[in-house]
Amino acid sequence: MTLSSSSSLLFPILLLLLLLPPVTSSEHSLLVTACSGSNYTSSSSYASSLNRLLTGISTSVSQSPSLFATSISDDASPIFALAQCRPDSTAQQCNICIQDSSSQGCPLRRSAALRYDYCLIRYSDQAFFGSAVHDERWSIIVNTETVSNQAEFRKRATALMSDVAAKAAAAATRFAVNESISGAPEESIYGMAWCTMNLPSKVCLLCFQQGIEALQFEQIGGQVDGIDCVLRFENLRFYERMTPRPPASELGSNLLRNGQFPFLYEKKKRIAGQQSIIFFFLKSFRYLQFFFFLF
Repeated sequence: MTLSSSSSLLFPILLLLLLLPPVTSSEHSLLVTACSGSNYTSSSSYASSLNRLLTGISTSVSQSPSLFATSISDDASPIFALAQCRPDSTAQQCNICIQDSSSQGCPLRRSAALRYDYCLIRYSDQAFFGSAVHDERWSIIVNTETVSNQAEFRKRATALMSDVAAKAAAAATRFAVNESISGAPEESIYGMAWCTMNLPSKVCLLCFQQGIEALQFEQIGGQVDGIDCVLRFENLRFYERMTPRPPASELGSNLLRNGQFPFLYEKKKRIAGQQSIIFFFLKSFRYLQFFFFLF
């Protein structure tokens, strides 16, 4: 192949790479890993049960309105699993994130928690729903660029993140965003707080408060990631504005019931209810026909 023909092939490839959207390192990289518990073998019953459980919950979470699901295996010694995607992510982003998490993390360990930018997946042979992580492992990411007026920026950023944390802890989705716009674009602040939906409001708020203490507000951006919660602020908007999701009472926990995902269970229950109404109407119609026949 001549040099000219090689160059003609190389140019479209370079052009394609330039047109691809930029991807930040945190979107597809593992931010926090927590492995615990004893080991299991790849040929054990625990391995097959865990594989079925993770396959099921991966399907459930991306199809759930809340992008959140919990599941318990039906073994004599049950396995507990939780998966949650960031509420402002799309179902496609959620699915990709959960699928990526299944191939990384803690091989052959009975308990694991994996945190990405868009999702969290956690499983264990010990019940953990509703309980905070005792030894939270923080991953801290700091933007190296500083602001000109650090005292003022720190005051605004601290107030914004405290406000976002309180709102997220009280929200059904355990997620909130807010912004503090400045005349200088580089000093605008966008904040996010996100906690796992299985935790009570007060537990999430405590996690947020601990995370705020670890943030460095002298920089134009920072991120603190734990298993239970995440806090982030930047001078550019990094989240998607979203329409409010249904309240938690309507979403439920997406816990597997009778071997079925709850949204399928509820759908079947509604269909059964509709069938009962139709049956009642047909039965009443037969009685009405009989009534007219007598007259």
